[in-house]
Amino acid sequence: MKKYSYPYLLTLAIAVVAAIFGFFAWRNMIYRPTFLSHAAFRYMVMTALAMTVVLCFALRKRFAANISTRTEYLKAWCGVALGMVFVFSALFTTLTWLLPGVESTYTAPYRYSSGGSRSCSGASVYDSDLDEEIRICEPSGNLFSDSTLRVIKRTNALGMVVTDATTLP
Repeated sequence: MKKYSYPYLLTLAIAVVAAIFGFFAWRNMIYRPTFLSHAAFRYMVMTALAMTVVLCFALRKRFAANISTRTEYLKAWCGVALGMVFVFSALFTTLTWLLPGVESTYTAPYRYSSGGSRSCSGASVYDSDLDEEIRICEPSGNLFSDSTLRVIKRTNALGMVVTDATTLP
């Protein structure tokens, strides 16, 4: 297929729209209910930095990139590091969501958290396994008048996934 033909343009446009749709579907279905443990987060950062070093050496040696000054090398390293953090964040979050684990239930008091342009509205509740406060997006039940939240979660080696959350009177 020639690069200046309409079928190529149509294929490219469909691929871009599918990638954008896939990202938003991943963000809403996988990223929001999944929480990484502190150890998994450290492993993710270390793996991303190790891959950054490997890719920067490959850029310099194998592909003969036009990197001659230290500032250009620093810019390339920062760009590759940022890209690797995004890639490994998506990979570790998806792995946490896919891996099986132990299902458990707990009830805890919560407070309402309003959503903004970049986050969802829901309930902020303390999770003892992660030892931090997490935001559960749009739990079922009356979020404004009830005071207790029942959380059903699946915990594995990388973190936890909230499978269901319901407010209780």
